[in-house]
Amino acid sequence: MHKCKNIECNVMLEDSDKKVYCSLTCRSYYVNKYLRDYSKIKQTLNENSKQKQKEYYKNPNYCKHCNKILKYSKKEGKFCNHSCSASCTNKNRKGYTYNLSKEGRDSLIKSAYKNFNPIYGVYNSKEYHEKLLKEYNKNPSYCKVCNKKLSYKKK
Repeated sequence: MHKCKNIECNVMLEDSDKKVYCSLTCRSYYVNKYLRDYSKIKQTLNENSKQKQKEYYKNPNYCKHCNKILKYSKKEGKFCNHSCSASCTNKNRKGYTYNLSKEGRDSLIKSAYKNFNPIYGVYNSKEYHEKLLKEYNKNPSYCKVCNKKLSYKKK
């Protein structure tokens, strides 16, 4: 029996196998980490990106709203930031209009008042929370560390 060639792998291989590594993943990991030299690639990539930046700033793109030069990292975009984008695109936006009857409008106001008012709201009533507590007690959540039952508030 012999060991996989990967230093970090402890898998034992049989002598009848002509394998050097236990798996293709193990081989790729070992080769990429210990045998290949990526320093030259990083250096050439840095040189290429600096050269491309210089070429870009000779003829840069401008923001359509404020006419500032776009950074190299945002060269593909049309705006320098979200604020300029929103200002430009929302300029011609028309709001939605609804034709509601007075009765329909009043029913929407009552519904909103009933649901979102902290005193009268449905979601703040005792009955609503008691109903949710009963449902929670049927199938409670448990702590993943100590396996104790979590309270309804910390579910």
